[in-house]
Amino acid sequence: MPEKLALRADQFAGSGSVRPEIVKDATDEYFTAQDTSSQWLEMRCIVDRGNPYREATTKELSDSWSKYAIGNNEAVGSLKAFSESFEKRGFKKLLNVPTGLGTRARDFAGVEVHPDHSVGGSGGDDAD
Repeated sequence: MPEKLALRADQFAGSGSVRPEIVKDATDEYFTAQDTSSQWLEMRCIVDRGNPYREATTKELSDSWSKYAIGNNEAVGSLKAFSESFEKRGFKKLLNVPTGLGTRARDFAGVEVHPDHSVGGSGGDDAD
């Protein structure tokens, strides 16, 4: 199905026609529904990109993503790929952030793991 949508979109774009807003909205909605990482961000995180005080360590985010991905039969991927995808999404990487435990960590600003989903949980859409 995604291949057909992409092909049709390319054919439509090549025709010089302007894509109707309703078609654009439906296409965006379809691809968002297929994007498990966006679903995880929406369901398991608090996203506040403009708030420099809202932050989470790469490990906290990765652990939460791993549980969610496994619960939804998705590939988890490497920590490096996870971190790179967060940067591509526009989250600011923070280096050498004090943890309060005498160590330092890498964080991302503007996002936190939702407290209800920071430990345990099934990973899927059901309540923990």
